[in-house]
Amino acid sequence: RSGMLDKFKEKIQTECDVLLLEEVHFLSGKEYTQNELVFLLDYLLDQDKTVVFTSLKLPQEIQKIESSLRSRLSSGLIIKLNTPDFATRKKIIRYKAKKKGYNLSYEIVEFLARQIRGDIRQIESVVLGLIARSSLLKEPITLSLAKELINELGIKENSNQIDLVIELTCKFFGITK
Repeated sequence: RSGMLDKFKEKIQTECDVLLLEEVHFLSGKEYTQNELVFLLDYLLDQDKTVVFTSLKLPQEIQKIESSLRSRLSSGLIIKLNTPDFATRKKIIRYKAKKKGYNLSYEIVEFLARQIRGDIRQIESVVLGLIARSSLLKEPITLSLAKELINELGIKENSNQIDLVIELTCKFFGITK
């Protein structure tokens, strides 16, 4: 916007060893940006530089993307990262809390790991929210505080989900619980 695009491109070409561009799916419909990125990618790849992209969608699933960019996004190694499993969620919760100086109890870690099924950002958000709530209220982090936060965030407790599945299954098959 400030007329320094050429200077910016030159800086990337001369000083960039690794290009990490997150959430490429947001480039959808942005033709000029996509075209500029194609030229930049060609240059960096010709120079044997490392290029890493992240996206919520596979290249072929991104709407309104130039075929030249889709081709370059598809030409490398594509890895789908799944949401963390239960054991990994527990490790992430402990790590994120410990990094902030908190050692959460076994029951709180277990509870949070069972309730939060999203990605690492959601897990981190809940841990930080729990720590902030504890700090602001000047209360220790307890299971009831964790349950309160989960409830306020609109994350349904798994026991409710299990009950819902049972209820819907019974209704569908016309049987009693």
